[in-house]
Amino acid sequence: MNKVSFFNKLPQSLERAGIRQNYSRRELLFHAGSKPDKVYFVKSGEVRIFDMDADGKELEVTRIKDGEFFGEALIFASDSVPFYAEAVKPSQVHVFPAQTIKNLINQEPEVSFFFLKLMAGKCLILNKRMRSLGLKTVQQRLIHHLLSRCGGNKGCRIDLAMNKGDLARLLGTVHETLSRSLRQLQEEELIQVKGKQIFIKDCLRLRQKLMQDYR
Repeated sequence: MNKVSFFNKLPQSLERAGIRQNYSRRELLFHAGSKPDKVYFVKSGEVRIFDMDADGKELEVTRIKDGEFFGEALIFASDSVPFYAEAVKPSQVHVFPAQTIKNLINQEPEVSFFFLKLMAGKCLILNKRMRSLGLKTVQQRLIHHLLSRCGGNKGCRIDLAMNKGDLARLLGTVHETLSRSLRQLQEEELIQVKGKQIFIKDCLRLRQKLMQDYR
């Protein structure tokens, strides 16, 4: 079952509570400091969640793709939103008022279980992401990201779903540093980069390099 069909399996009372909204590219859904009074489901398109420091430098936290919820934890755990949310491309989003969600959770065990399962799954994903960001160097984080997209032991092709600037922010670095790491891996004949495609020549060798560098 794909993610969008997952939306069609929602408890009916929850599905009826959603308000459809359309966002254009680069339009903000919310900004840091705003009140967490909504939960969102991306029906189509893509939304990026990012933070910004005092100098205006952005650090991408994650990307929300079609078929995914976001914002549900904030309505229970925070008085203000710590991040920004921006549509990467034209997106159709179903918006759920926070108080409606809370009422449904109190009234219907099915809705309560749905959100419990949703947030538990996200905790597992967050743990994996934290392990990745805990790696010492940008190159290690890059290798970890590539290997997470390629499960084999031979060669494989990875189609990047974002440009290199966005990938750099996802890895907690800048474009220049990412480009240098990609170039080093190419010089070691571990990968080949062609536009938004990265060819891993030997997944096993790349995995071995990650383990050697991490020790």
